[in-house]
Amino acid sequence: MKKTVKLTQKKLIVLHGNDEQTLEDVFRQQVMTLPAEDPSTAELNTVQLDGQRASFSDLQTAVMSMPFLAEKKLIFIRNAGVFFKNKETHSALLEMLANLPPYAILAMQWPDEGKNRKNAQGQWVFTWDTLTEKHWLVQWIQQHAEGAVLLSHTLPTQDSLPKWLMDKAVEKGGKLSSAGAYALAQAIGTDTRTLDLELDKILMYVNYEREATQEDVHLLTSQQQQSSVFDMMDALSNQKFPLAFRLLHQILIDEDAMRVFGMITRQFRLLLQANELLNEGGREGDIARELKQHPFVAKKLSAQAGNFKFEDLRGYYQQLQGYDSDIKIGKIQPALAMELFIGSMVLG
Repeated sequence: MKKTVKLTQKKLIVLHGNDEQTLEDVFRQQVMTLPAEDPSTAELNTVQLDGQRASFSDLQTAVMSMPFLAEKKLIFIRNAGVFFKNKETHSALLEMLANLPPYAILAMQWPDEGKNRKNAQGQWVFTWDTLTEKHWLVQWIQQHAEGAVLLSHTLPTQDSLPKWLMDKAVEKGGKLSSAGAYALAQAIGTDTRTLDLELDKILMYVNYEREATQEDVHLLTSQQQQSSVFDMMDALSNQKFPLAFRLLHQILIDEDAMRVFGMITRQFRLLLQANELLNEGGREGDIARELKQHPFVAKKLSAQAGNFKFEDLRGYYQQLQGYDSDIKIGKIQPALAMELFIGSMVLG
């Protein structure tokens, strides 16, 4: 079990990794509460910036403006990896951190992927693609550990998912049987955002009064929607955009829009990773092993990823991340975001 880190004395908090649901939970439950004890006041003293759209002057303005009826103010940057991608912003951030006002708390969401790589001793170890030990921000945090923290969360492996689900059920005030956890893990995979939504649905079904069983999971968790998303991705990869729109609308009749948006975002992340592996000479087996996917899913990903250029997939994924940020701050509804996203693919 990971040791809980107290954030109350931290001036810089970096939420890092590829487990989007856990990172969002940490933000909502631990970071958002820092500006003030009163949740309504805390929200008034929280500024959220999107690293894909905001400028450094926007960050400076947010940092220098005083908090409202509170001692602290939180400035949260989503997609920070894009925001601090050049040396000029590196230096500017370090100078800002050295002169941060006493009321300011700077927090970041830094999406990152990783894979197993051989270390200097020839051993296979999991390492992140961007925020490695040699990264300038990681080194700064290590040198200022009293006031800065890096919280990294990686997606659970398929083998560890059942325990992750059982623990998450307890956190939510319910209980999930081991057989139920295994069934849910097999149905959804390592998409923690979708798993979290499915778990909420299952626990509400049993009214949090009894242990949710394998039968409950089978009754409530539909794999048809997963198949429909695969079909829609097939349509998109083959540029059959009218079919993609039609499939999206069919899915949204019975399915929560945020859940579908999460599934689409996850699929594009997997496609981006699969495309990279294919470009390096990998095959379906490598996709299944490196991305921890079922062979059937790996076959689908291989076929779909081959229809895209890596640069296009990276742009699509970054676009979805931008929509994700807008959804979370209430700028756009997930259904509209998905329609605009497919529309942008039509326009090229």
